[in-house]
Amino acid sequence: MEGIERRVRRAIALAIMLEPTGWGISGNVSRTRDHPDKTIQDYIVLGYEMGSKVVEVVKRERGDGSGFLILVEDMMRMFQTNLAFGEIFLLYLNAFGAMNEKSLDIDTVAEGGAKLLFSMKLENYMKALRASSPSFIGRFSSSLIPSLTPPLSRNRIDGRVMNFLRLNPFDPVSLEASRGFPFSRSNSKRLLSNLSCRIPNSEDIDFVFRRACCTHIDFLVYRKRGIEAAEQASKECCFEKTEESIGSISDLVALTLFYYFLNCSGGS
Repeated sequence: MEGIERRVRRAIALAIMLEPTGWGISGNVSRTRDHPDKTIQDYIVLGYEMGSKVVEVVKRERGDGSGFLILVEDMMRMFQTNLAFGEIFLLYLNAFGAMNEKSLDIDTVAEGGAKLLFSMKLENYMKALRASSPSFIGRFSSSLIPSLTPPLSRNRIDGRVMNFLRLNPFDPVSLEASRGFPFSRSNSKRLLSNLSCRIPNSEDIDFVFRRACCTHIDFLVYRKRGIEAAEQASKECCFEKTEESIGSISDLVALTLFYYFLNCSGGS
């Protein structure tokens, strides 16, 4: 078990630290545009801190997702802004999967993460959303979803996170989690086949980003510019850079890197 914990710690840290290093190649990742006071150094610090924090919180996870809320609150204390809600969400589920299943196999890890998602209480997820920023509830604003203000004002929120995520087909993080992480699993296996565990360079990471952008609607573009602009941005990603400010797709890149490094040995 100690070996798996070490692998999980390392994989989380490297995924968060290295995901932004492809930004300069693609030229259209939006995180630093949304947070002009934050730099790549902030993500390096986040990766360093989260590697150990996630492992320790997973050990105390009760199966209701309360650990995810703890991590979001820690992130907000460190940075005073929502730096990586979706990224931490995907990584936490899969860190739990690896440690709970005592496995490094990508499909087994994903299955374990899906088990936690299925049992996670919607109340804890909504508290995490609220902790990251009241405006971040906009992640789930669409014509398919009623206003979230009434449930947030109640003392208790009932329901399953899985069902809630399925309400929003335009958010790649929700889509990826509710479907068992298919994009990240398949692309991490492709990386393993192509790179044979060498450290991915910026072009390698950007390739994963562009593949995600080509096959997904970016929710940030959808929220700010509408579905037509989001669909056009996705088409442009299939052939070249898009002028749109892309953001939420980066979370899938981080999970892809997590699976990759989980299967590549290295120091602690």
